[in-house]
Amino acid sequence: MDKQAAEIEKDLGKNGQVERIDEGIKITMGSGILFGFDSYQLSARAKENLAKLSKTLDKYESTEILVSGHTDNVGTDSYNEALSEKIAKAVASYLTQNGVKKNRFIVIGFEEENPEHDDRTEEGQKKNRRVELAIVANNDLKKQAKENKMAFNK
Repeated sequence: MDKQAAEIEKDLGKNGQVERIDEGIKITMGSGILFGFDSYQLSARAKENLAKLSKTLDKYESTEILVSGHTDNVGTDSYNEALSEKIAKAVASYLTQNGVKKNRFIVIGFEEENPEHDDRTEEGQKKNRRVELAIVANNDLKKQAKENKMAFNK
């Protein structure tokens, strides 16, 4: 996972934040990089970054990917829920079009449920409009890691 995180960080550069969390990887991409305000249409810059990311994700087939869309608190709950789902689906769909297998994805919209910044300010709202990808080992990889750990401990 460390190697994959390093490759992803190289792929995205300053266009995304990559963090190692426990046994997984968290990628956060602000909506300004991906979409215009109140939109789920991928920008040209987003497509370029996601195409690079898809190559790395495709190399590590033993991982599952949660794609979550987040909005700010502007608009109704139902509108933001639909928008956050469309945002997440747009990212997963583009990654799939670029070779990442569809069955590896879990896609969810969180609307404004999980703000990381103050939604009372324009800057906070901007930062809360984001897409997060959580990459975790699938069951086969977890089993293999456990078996290797047991073999090393003998």
